Amino acid sequence: MSRQRMILAKSVRLVIGLCLLWWGDTLAQGIGEELWTDPINLSQSGAATTPLVVAGPENSLRVLWWDAFDGITTRRYTEGQWSSPQLAPVLVTEEIRGQFVTRPLETLPETEEIGGQFVTRPLETFPEIVGDANGHAHAIWLAAPDSETELRALLHSRLLHENNNWEWAQVIAPSALSWRLVSAANGVLHLIYLRPTHTTTYPAGIYYRKSTDGGQTWSSPLALYTTIYFRLLDADAAYLDLATDGTGEVVVTWRDEYQNALFYARSLDEGKTWSDPVEVDNRAGAADHPQLTFDSNNEAFLLWKSSQDANSCTLYQQRVPDDAAAWEAPERILSIAARCPQSVSFHRSRVGQLLLVAKDHTGNLTLAMQHTITTTDNESVTTWSQPKQLEFIFADPEAAELIHLDTLATLWEWGGALVVVGHGQNDQIWLLRSQGELQKWTSTPSSPWTKPTTIAERTEFPSLPALAIDDNEIIHLVWSESEQEELPGTALIYTRCEGERWAKPIAILHSAEEEKVTHPAFIAVDEYLHVVWSGGQRGEIFYSQALAEDACVASNWSQPQLLSQYLGEQIGGDHPMLVASRESTLHVVYAVPLNEGRGIYYTYSDDHGNSWSEPTPVFDATVEGWAMVDHPSLAISAQGVLHITWVRSTWWDISATTGWVYYAHSMDNGKTWSPPLLIDQATCEHPQVVTTLTGQVHLLWTKHEDGRPILYHQWSLDEGERWSSALVVGGIKSLYGVNGIDTAGNGRLHLLGLEHADSEETTLSYTFWDKEAWQTTELVHLRMYEEYLPGAVMVLQERAGKLPVIFRQKIATTENNQLIAIRYLARTIPVMTDTLTTLTPVITPRSTPTPLPTLTPAVSATPRPEIDPDPPVITPSLSLGPITLPYLALGGISVVFLLIGGTVLTQWLRARN
Repeated sequence: MSRQRMILAKSVRLVIGLCLLWWGDTLAQGIGEELWTDPINLSQSGAATTPLVVAGPENSLRVLWWDAFDGITTRRYTEGQWSSPQLAPVLVTEEIRGQFVTRPLETLPETEEIGGQFVTRPLETFPEIVGDANGHAHAIWLAAPDSETELRALLHSRLLHENNNWEWAQVIAPSALSWRLVSAANGVLHLIYLRPTHTTTYPAGIYYRKSTDGGQTWSSPLALYTTIYFRLLDADAAYLDLATDGTGEVVVTWRDEYQNALFYARSLDEGKTWSDPVEVDNRAGAADHPQLTFDSNNEAFLLWKSSQDANSCTLYQQRVPDDAAAWEAPERILSIAARCPQSVSFHRSRVGQLLLVAKDHTGNLTLAMQHTITTTDNESVTTWSQPKQLEFIFADPEAAELIHLDTLATLWEWGGALVVVGHGQNDQIWLLRSQGELQKWTSTPSSPWTKPTTIAERTEFPSLPALAIDDNEIIHLVWSESEQEELPGTALIYTRCEGERWAKPIAILHSAEEEKVTHPAFIAVDEYLHVVWSGGQRGEIFYSQALAEDACVASNWSQPQLLSQYLGEQIGGDHPMLVASRESTLHVVYAVPLNEGRGIYYTYSDDHGNSWSEPTPVFDATVEGWAMVDHPSLAISAQGVLHITWVRSTWWDISATTGWVYYAHSMDNGKTWSPPLLIDQATCEHPQVVTTLTGQVHLLWTKHEDGRPILYHQWSLDEGERWSSALVVGGIKSLYGVNGIDTAGNGRLHLLGLEHADSEETTLSYTFWDKEAWQTTELVHLRMYEEYLPGAVMVLQERAGKLPVIFRQKIATTENNQLIAIRYLARTIPVMTDTLTTLTPVITPRSTPTPLPTLTPAVSATPRPEIDPDPPVITPSLSLGPITLPYLALGGISVVFLLIGGTVLTQWLRARN
């Protein structure tokens, strides 16, 4: 039995080992098709930790690490060959008094006596090591506390690229808590450090020094910022950073804990002169340890990370302005769907391209490249590529062991390859080099979105506009305006897009005293624009039309017709919806929310809006005893079936905008309607029904769950007779307000809405339904700290291949007034050349509609809109996992398990027999 168990255990280990080795080989490739060179074991000692890599001249490399027995060890790569491991200790000469070290020596003594006044010995800890542009390595560290003063000196030593022996360590600051050493592209070394001790000559503060000869000599200390409160800091609270663009500009930043503020200063002449300290504005000033760097355009910016939850992390950036008063809002640049990085570093190519490398504590890397892309409106935008996650797992060819690297260090070679050195769990140091240029891994296509522009800035409060596209692909907008957000509208405003320019908005209707104009619905049919709205004193439903080409003149709109006269009485209506069938019949539904006669009503016109039928009830809420109904949505299928959905509120929550969602349809052009079908219960709002030319009917609605709006969706393939299960729309977290929905001729359903990504940022979230699933969500990041009003609308321009989107933004003015900007952007979509046009609608003859009374509109001028000269940068976003495994790879795993499983079973049976 023991023999059988031993064979079985060996077989199981074989199965696990082979599978893990295959998996590890896949993971070591990192990002799918691109490959890495074979891993190289550099240390070959089993006692190595803390690796780092330094670039040398002519594509040479130096790797250093800490050996538990031998201290600092190094190997050099030159002319295609690796040297053997060499000891490279940093030697420190110190003054000794009795049994105590008093201080490191600032100048090398003429004689050194072991056990006497001086002693030279190797450094017992691994220092911070920085490579410079000439291939030299610079070690910098804090000495042990002085036995008398307890001060810790800051020491520096240099290792030339052609040597393995460090030069004599020298003191570059007699006292320091924190420091930052950076090498510029021209080889100049820039150093800042925080001095915690306070004297008349050198008060406590932030000091700067530089070296123009590779670290042999240093400039005199220059105080950039002094405060006596730095005497109270400990090492954890001492934060500072430095960056240089290599052309002479140097920027430093530090935190003053006493003032709870972040400051920066800059030099434009390689540190000779400096600006006065300036406090960092906005969110970067409150961020935890923001980092400085220069982008590919040589503009300085601060970058910091913010963890939203345990499974994601967001990186933000904010440009450091030339004018201290001109801080812009931060930008969200990357969302990492993995552990939040412990550190972020930057590499710069020979031509200045910037690579971001984020490391987490498990050994994973996240890469992103900065690119300049061209938007659809031919503007250049600097943005970041989609993040790529790498995890380094591979097989040790000698020990037949699976290696997982952590404590990674990276180097971007001039040839374009990424060099990675890391520590394995077997205490070996390994090196891998990518094959192929890194730019190919982190490419970013041109953005499909234009930059947002301003259609109009209104002093009155505009409703969410209604959009229409005419036969000439011209975009038309209508909205109502009120004095305040919570008040009903008093005017109906119209504009349109003429080429690339929006026309001056005009008022096509002003309400009379104590009347209102709200909730317009808008479509274009043939050569005409048609609009309906809720107006008058009781909220009656009115209709008007104009030739599309003449709509910019208020007098060209027809006199408003009253549509909501039922059984000889004018009744109040709300939230009208307007659609057209393929034979140009106009269909309107509206809600009578309260009082006698409450319910959902329907009317139509089959003579281009010249006359309308008397309204008929779709649902009589009075007869059914419902307290309130509202927010109807209407769609018509290619077969002429009318589909409607609405919200029912309960008597104890009659003032709420949420409730239960119901659905009904009509197969006979609105003569009769199906019984109401309950779709979802309680806390639901904004239901929308949409049909496609491929025969699908889609319902979408928002439901509030745990204080968060969740978007639900279900669909029908048989004109609403049977429905799918209700599912949450994947990839969208928290849309609020009305969502933009439209369909394309190929059956795709496009969806867009405003989403709160976090408490300080709003995004436009876009996705589309293709066949039987929602596709990956795109995020268009809007300006941080700005307030955006709920809801977004869109309409397709299929022949033009565009998806126009409209939303609203609050703008604070210097006079403490507030403007509302109506904003526009568009996304490119495939131009449809094969739309389905063979479906023949089934139309039932109607009776002749009866003309209804009319009202006369008033006309007023509206100021010309101003175009926003500084729209935000759009950074499209795509969520990726840490690796990509193809389905064929999963199949390969299954084959491996089957083959090895058979081997295990065969060996076990043989052993048993």
